[in-house]
Amino acid sequence: MLSYLESARIDANYRYFYGDLFRLMLNAGRAVSEVVEEEFGKGQRICVVCGSGNNGGDGIVAASELIKSNSVSVIALRGRESLSTDMLKRAVETYNGPIEGPEMLDQCIANCTIVIDAILGVGAHGTPREPYASAIRKINTSGKAVVSIDVPSGLGSEIAVRPHITVTFTDVKEGMTGENSGKIVVRDIGIPRDAVYRAGPGDMLFYPYPEPGSHKGMNGTLSVFGGWSYYGSAVIAARAALAAGCDLVKVYTTRENAPLIASHSFEYMVSSIGDSVPEEAFRSRCILLGPGLGRDFDRRIVSQIIMRAQRIVLDADPLRLLPHLGDLSGKEVVVTPHASEFRDMSGMDPVPENAMEFAKSHGVVVVLKGEEDIITDGNSLYRCTGGNPRMTMGGTGDMLAGLISALMSKGMPALRASLLGTFINKSAADMCMERKGLWYSVSDMIGAVPEVFLRYSDGAKINSFRAH
Repeated sequence: MLSYLESARIDANYRYFYGDLFRLMLNAGRAVSEVVEEEFGKGQRICVVCGSGNNGGDGIVAASELIKSNSVSVIALRGRESLSTDMLKRAVETYNGPIEGPEMLDQCIANCTIVIDAILGVGAHGTPREPYASAIRKINTSGKAVVSIDVPSGLGSEIAVRPHITVTFTDVKEGMTGENSGKIVVRDIGIPRDAVYRAGPGDMLFYPYPEPGSHKGMNGTLSVFGGWSYYGSAVIAARAALAAGCDLVKVYTTRENAPLIASHSFEYMVSSIGDSVPEEAFRSRCILLGPGLGRDFDRRIVSQIIMRAQRIVLDADPLRLLPHLGDLSGKEVVVTPHASEFRDMSGMDPVPENAMEFAKSHGVVVVLKGEEDIITDGNSLYRCTGGNPRMTMGGTGDMLAGLISALMSKGMPALRASLLGTFINKSAADMCMERKGLWYSVSDMIGAVPEVFLRYSDGAKINSFRAH
């Protein structure tokens, strides 16, 4: 079952990886026409009632197919001039019949045997407003067979189409039942598997934007335990977390390295750690453990951190402890090994199937870093492509850990944070490659993070929705 956001995510990723969404609209419209003729036969009188979003475009494409063997009328509830987006214009070009305005709705419904509901899709929220509300009421009281496209218009509100059949795409949408959607027919419209199981700009849709009235600390608090042996790694992770929008980042490190880490930025806080972990560290919404920790860390302290933290990202040397820590159920844990770390941690070859097995058996999300990152929670397996050879330089893994932990600190679930974090990391590297070739640094990548968010977040929000 697909939620609205997941459906929008898939569309955004399809656009990014494959280009035009119009092919999906063509396939959706054809699927609807096939179901209508399979269920009711040919020679019908059909009234297609369209809104001004992409759901309406699906309806117009369906009309262009159905008119070949049926009598078809199309009603644009906001008038033909409302069909003004590029996608809708292309849909209209497929249809060689008339498109009437809302004044013809009553006559169209009275004369038809089947009403096709192409008013509102999964992107619509709240109770439908006019002219949609009146149209929905007329459809429901018409006594005609009703077929909804993707979801019944107004689903979940007080004013919703009550169809006999709903033709939905890819999977059943969240909230659909036989009671509110009639007979549900799921059709494949040609979305490739990797548009679903590949990290992309669609994952931006799950980024938790700050509420206008929020205050300091409400949008991410992160404790970073690192830099005990290699202080630069902690600096990179902390700076990346801030670049991803985390409100407050505090680094816990050795007394010797605390001044060095603090000297690199005044934007994060730094505290030295002694024989025990400060209680305040566990008040952060997420903990990042590992960047620059080194192999000679105090196992007692590190084990204490892992066992007490509820949301934690484990990176680098502490990964070796994971198989010995017992039950981690009830926690959200992300581990970020590269190939050799995964082999040391698991005793298995660093391949997708083994990453999935390890994630499932330990109840963690595995981000197996490489030319192609593998992300899995043990149930589903995703990939993140992109990046370039310059990412072999030191620090890109620390940056990734900082990004993922920052997103978790803002409330994103571990798997969602891992998908978005890997995409941001590789996209920042590719943006730097565009500008500087192979001669860019990790600092350049961190500086590019806000630009990556700007480049892809608006596109994901605006362009991916199949309906508005």
